[in-house]
Amino acid sequence: MNIKRYLTTAALACVFFTTGATAQDMPMGDHKHHHMMDGPGMARPDDRRVTLKTPAMMREHLKQNMREHLKTVNETLIKLGAGDFSGASAVLHERLGVTEEMKRMCGMFGDETYRKMGIALHEDADETAKVIATGDMKKSVVAVGTLLNRCVACHEMFKVE
Repeated sequence: MNIKRYLTTAALACVFFTTGATAQDMPMGDHKHHHMMDGPGMARPDDRRVTLKTPAMMREHLKQNMREHLKTVNETLIKLGAGDFSGASAVLHERLGVTEEMKRMCGMFGDETYRKMGIALHEDADETAKVIATGDMKKSVVAVGTLLNRCVACHEMFKVE
């Protein structure tokens, strides 16, 4: 697969999974994709993800952070596609890398698994930034894919009320 097609696919996958959609939501044959037609706040009876119970203000803050994470990965992919390894590495490290603030925020939702997964994501963002900084496109794309797998795993396991 050529790099541009892979980067485009990775970006689309990131958008798809960050919205909370899963493979079950894809229209395939007779399979229903009712989740995408549900209104805001409507629960799916087959949704078995763990609900992070948060006050309304924190819920909106968490969702905004997730959107910022998505924008960061998107910008990283755009810079990679343009061959700007230094810029891609810097964006990823500065905006998604692990910090004490990120660690604190990952622990605010009362779920130890969520905390560990969140911190692992931010640590992996730093490692991915290091790989990107080497200028090796193939290794960079693989590293971003691994990072996105962390996003997907978390969004498949957790939801916000």
